[in-house]
Amino acid sequence: MANFSLVKRVSMKQLLHFTRQLSILISAGTPLIKALNTIYEQMPEGYFKEIIFGIIKNVEEGSPLSTALSENPDIFSNLFVNMVKAGEVGGLLPAVLKRMDHFLNHTYRLHQRIKLATMYPAFVLIIAIVILTVLTAFVVPSFAKIFNDLGGQLPPTTRVLISISTAFNHFWYLIPLLIFLFVILFKIAVRKPATKSFLDNLKLKLPVIGTLTLNLEIARFSRLLGTLLVSGVPILNALKLTGDASENSLFSDAIEAVLKNIEKGSNIYSSMEEHDIFPKILTRMVNVGEESGQLDKILLQIADEYEEEAEDTLTSLTALLEPLLIVTMGIIVGFVVIALFFPIFTMGSLVK
Repeated sequence: MANFSLVKRVSMKQLLHFTRQLSILISAGTPLIKALNTIYEQMPEGYFKEIIFGIIKNVEEGSPLSTALSENPDIFSNLFVNMVKAGEVGGLLPAVLKRMDHFLNHTYRLHQRIKLATMYPAFVLIIAIVILTVLTAFVVPSFAKIFNDLGGQLPPTTRVLISISTAFNHFWYLIPLLIFLFVILFKIAVRKPATKSFLDNLKLKLPVIGTLTLNLEIARFSRLLGTLLVSGVPILNALKLTGDASENSLFSDAIEAVLKNIEKGSNIYSSMEEHDIFPKILTRMVNVGEESGQLDKILLQIADEYEEEAEDTLTSLTALLEPLLIVTMGIIVGFVVIALFFPIFTMGSLVK
């Protein structure tokens, strides 16, 4: 019997490992139930192991693997389930699992590179916040007491700093409360289509960040659609799944419009040409793919190219953020130091 686990979450890395192990075992000719049991036995205790236990039971009772997976939509997306279903129908499950492993690996590696690129700027920002908190909560009040004992007229910068410190020490508890309220209100606002559309459009128009967002969305679109097509998923289903997986509402709306045009008899190229959100180079390459009958392969090549572009843009953004954060932190700390020590240099004028 599976053990109860408090952690109800499965990471992308866990899903990738499961897919890779299942792909290897099935490709080696291992029967499905035996492959699932082999994976289950070597898994560490936890939520994911419980899920695999349930999948094994369903498959043993006669359910197809895709049906068993679909009962856990928080772990196995519609994309995953539909690819497995296409593999089962076409008798190509080993090949489909291998392609899914390749897709998840690309997605995971890209996420890891984004995470690593943002770690240093985030670290610098955290250090700056800690330094400012210590200065405001402990250092400034000590200096304020000294200045108060001395009397006299303090410089404007010092008065501003002392006022900030006093407000912080009296109302510090409001800061986490306001942050919490902001996060909650933001999440509520983002659920509204109009707000999400505005923010998604704004992200695309921002310098550097807009280019990064565009490259990531095109890479995701191309890799998802290419992977689905090469796995045997019909074009209409593939476009529907690709649109649902898009994180940008403008892209998902454009893909939905392309899908409707194709249902009316248009080809992919002419349907995509109607939307400026798809770069010309992308639509032209899609046209070549349609005419040559190699759309799936060309889409995967496009994905590789745009992922490289996204990595280059991310590197440029990180290179820009690092000195900007350091200079900003230096300016703020410099302001605090000057505001505190300038009156000391003129202490004689402060003494009554």
